[in-house]
Amino acid sequence: FGINQNEHNQPSPFTISETPVGFAKLNDVKSKDDDDDAKIPAESSSSSMTESDEIEEAFGRLRLEHQLGESADVLALAARRAYALHRLPLAAHYCEEAQKIDPLCPRHQFLHVVTLFGLERKQDLFYLAHQLVDAQPKAAVSWFAVGCYYQLCGKYDLAQRHFGRSTRLDARCVEAWIAFGCAFAAADESDQALAAFRAAQRLHSSGHHPMLYMGMEYLRTNHLSLAGHFLTAGSRLNSYDPLSFNELGVCAYRQERYHKAVEYFIRALKLHAELDIQAETQMNEEGGKYLGKTCNGSGISGLNRKFGSRNRRDRKNVITTNVGNISDSECIARCTDPFWEPTIFNLGQSYRKIHHYEEAKLCFEKSVILTPGHAPSHAALGFTRHLMGDIDGAIESYHQSLSIKPDDAFSNEMLNRALNESLMNPITLSVTEERAALNTTASRLSFGSSRVGSMRDRSAVDSSMATEQSSHFTLDCSGSDESMS
Repeated sequence: FGINQNEHNQPSPFTISETPVGFAKLNDVKSKDDDDDAKIPAESSSSSMTESDEIEEAFGRLRLEHQLGESADVLALAARRAYALHRLPLAAHYCEEAQKIDPLCPRHQFLHVVTLFGLERKQDLFYLAHQLVDAQPKAAVSWFAVGCYYQLCGKYDLAQRHFGRSTRLDARCVEAWIAFGCAFAAADESDQALAAFRAAQRLHSSGHHPMLYMGMEYLRTNHLSLAGHFLTAGSRLNSYDPLSFNELGVCAYRQERYHKAVEYFIRALKLHAELDIQAETQMNEEGGKYLGKTCNGSGISGLNRKFGSRNRRDRKNVITTNVGNISDSECIARCTDPFWEPTIFNLGQSYRKIHHYEEAKLCFEKSVILTPGHAPSHAALGFTRHLMGDIDGAIESYHQSLSIKPDDAFSNEMLNRALNESLMNPITLSVTEERAALNTTASRLSFGSSRVGSMRDRSAVDSSMATEQSSHFTLDCSGSDESMS
């Protein structure tokens, strides 16, 4: 499963609003050159912020003027909004409150299921699924919940069975079709997955999630041209979804268009930072007393000062997008949710590929902070330090990686090399020669090639259209460094 459609924007039942936009047919795909240089959709940041402010103001009026703060329907809308902003704990809280008021309110049921899935709360999801099946045995959402539970447990055959049952009970249930496709993709059944995503797209042609899922599936199977087409079409349908740009960045990376990949990943992080700033501003204006408030610690109070202070280098490397003048380091600093670690890691790999080692190091340091138990992040940080000539720092990072994953061939090899270099007379090789040697070693060991990727493994679930498979493949650290060099 993946992230919510509107974690970043949820159309119809689970998204606040989305303007239908047509997309090109496959036979209308642009030439490869045009596709390679696909423009980042130019949308006005100010219009987005205005719309967001209007939504938050409307929630405030519902609570304060109309005294509807405890209405199940309003709580369901607030939960969808929180999910659209990627605030899964807050969305789950609203869903739980709505369920206490009206357990059978249909507005929050799908959202409640996918939020628990995204938070990996197996026991709560198991209990909720049982409640739904007992109360509504012929409702699609009941068996959808059962399927999500089995998907979360890694029992994909059982998940497929129950998602299929959900689609038979309600053939127009887009959430069930997307979840059905995700279950097939998890079991490496690509044709069936694409068929399910196409069914979802036919039912919800104005939404970008079916296109996004098809693009991710083509990306998973390494059909990069088709992946680029569908991901670009999805980003045009909704140009404010950070996930779309993460996947576009992965596609560009695999096509070895590293500068373009950096641009896409920065775009994704800036969109996330913009949403975070909007939520924080509104919270400050309302004194924290409005339905759309944030409670998962991702506001400015969670900023890491270490990253917020690197302004000199930052000003030189700000990539201009249409989401305001937020610096790259501020985008990284604002990401306190581990959900965004794959995007930051991918950005670091892309920077490393274009020899921006300081920026790559910044990204990997943040990645380590967000997921300290992830060995590849420590290995990538160590390798970047190694390339920068910081042998002691590299040795420390390789040790950290091996303490988590003792059988990591890359970290073992590079640690031995770093230890030998630390014992040698200083500077027996030029920096260029040393980097070339390191890149040769990395290439031979295929460092990181399996890691650069979409956010599919860290799945949260799509609230608007069910589950999302945002694969946490991560970018290819691929070793030739040519990759690392």
